[in-house]
Amino acid sequence: THGYLLTQGARNPALGVISRTSVMGYRDTTKPLRQVGAELGVGAVLEGSVQRAGQRVRINAQLIDAATDRHLWAETFDRELSPETLFAVQSEIAAAISTALGRELVTDSGQVAAPTTSNAAAYDLFLRARAQAGSRVDADIRRTIAVYRQAVAADPAFALAMGELGLELTNLYWFNTRAATDRDEARLWIDRALALQPEHPRLRYILARHLYHGRLDYEGALAELAVAEQGLPGSAEVFMLRSWILRRSGRARESLEPMLTAALLDPRSEEVLSGLVESYGMLGDIENSTLWNERMLAVPGMHDYSKVSYAQHRLLLLGDTKAITMALASAPDVYGTGVERYLFEAPYLRRDFPGATRAIEAFPEDPLVRQFYVLPKSLLRAVVARAEGRTAAAAEHAREALVVLDKILAADSADPRAWI
Repeated sequence: THGYLLTQGARNPALGVISRTSVMGYRDTTKPLRQVGAELGVGAVLEGSVQRAGQRVRINAQLIDAATDRHLWAETFDRELSPETLFAVQSEIAAAISTALGRELVTDSGQVAAPTTSNAAAYDLFLRARAQAGSRVDADIRRTIAVYRQAVAADPAFALAMGELGLELTNLYWFNTRAATDRDEARLWIDRALALQPEHPRLRYILARHLYHGRLDYEGALAELAVAEQGLPGSAEVFMLRSWILRRSGRARESLEPMLTAALLDPRSEEVLSGLVESYGMLGDIENSTLWNERMLAVPGMHDYSKVSYAQHRLLLLGDTKAITMALASAPDVYGTGVERYLFEAPYLRRDFPGATRAIEAFPEDPLVRQFYVLPKSLLRAVVARAEGRTAAAAEHAREALVVLDKILAADSADPRAWI
């Protein structure tokens, strides 16, 4: 329920609505509302509950002034449970909230932001998949894909589920497999969804993501994003994606403004905060990178990958091996994230070659295959042998690495990681 309400509110350019990733952390909070309002930088807080009994649903909602704890509006909604009535009551709540805040709700596109199904089973599956989405880890993405497939099977005309399935397949391709089959299936589902609902802003956003991650079509992605933004003017995801595209296309300084806007809309988002750490780091601005890193680490639940990001830039810009070593020691759950290569590189760059060798042997995979690299253990052994002056051993290990890489290229001749 709250996800749809956030979407409806974010479509109103007169309202600044904090994104789902930031508000979910307060679901079970005991913090005073004034503190919550201050941490999120908002003037009002919406709280409530949903109770389900058989085919009926009761939604309690209240809007509270964050500065004074004064109730601005409260109401209880009892309805028969179906996708249609659920969307209708949520639209009713959104309109009431806007009225209480003295704003007019945007209604020109009607229910365009609502999930497009009347099948309760499909909608339940859709909600389950959406709740677990967001991970970059291969196994997590595959689990989400499986649930979206069930939603589409339950309702073959469920356009938004098709689009989200396409997005997760794009994520699988971009963050893990780099397999053309995953990328091409993703586009197939996105196109099917858009054929059913060509103007749905979320689907246009998903197409923008696919053009960026699936095709590296930066200008095409920005054009689609501009269309999506018309229906999602207050979406942090829109600003974040624009920042990513600008940064990857070589416009790093220009990418800061949209990411800073995303930080206002989603102030506790790991992706946004780590994005600012990375962007300032890429620009060589360690001072601002440090400030955003401190803000990120103050938010509970940050993934260990993000804790290492700042130390990466200190290593690359300043040659600071101590920071990356300390970050890895305090962030044990980096396996599968892409930064585990630094378990090898940190001791190697300190010229601790026995430590680097121990790290190589500790990797449970061979080769280590991640988003941006493929590292056969034999290649890492060659690097260490060369640094130690063992030229013949380095050459032998390098030949072994070429055999591994040639097998990868035989399966996919365009895999850039193997060529690198």
